[in-house]
Amino acid sequence: MAGGLLFVHKANLKRLLLVGSPLIILIGGWILWSLPNPNALPIYPNAENVQYEESSDTWGLNVTKVISFQTRDTFEEVLNYYESQLIKEGWQYSSRSDDFLSVHSPGNKYSLGVEKHHTGQIQIELQYSPIP
Repeated sequence: MAGGLLFVHKANLKRLLLVGSPLIILIGGWILWSLPNPNALPIYPNAENVQYEESSDTWGLNVTKVISFQTRDTFEEVLNYYESQLIKEGWQYSSRSDDFLSVHSPGNKYSLGVEKHHTGQIQIELQYSPIP
């Protein structure tokens, strides 16, 4: 019986595979393309004295990357830049105040914060945790 049904619907199955497979590949590619890339964080256009640091826990599971810089622009301009850039790149909004911006990746494995320290340096801190 199953063999007879397969024979009768063989043409429909071929059409489904011909039309459905490329559609699934396109949708999957679009989803992957729209996810934020934590390895390609934008650097503020007027950043000066940019420094990079990276650390991890003993097992290397929880990783923290920090980008520090200075700028002559106001901190509000920096927050506005990062808010617009990160949301456009697929990060999801968490919170914002006068001195902090927080976003996260879908699934919450990555979190990113932008803040100004008392030294005047601006820091972007990216944290990765396999357990959100």
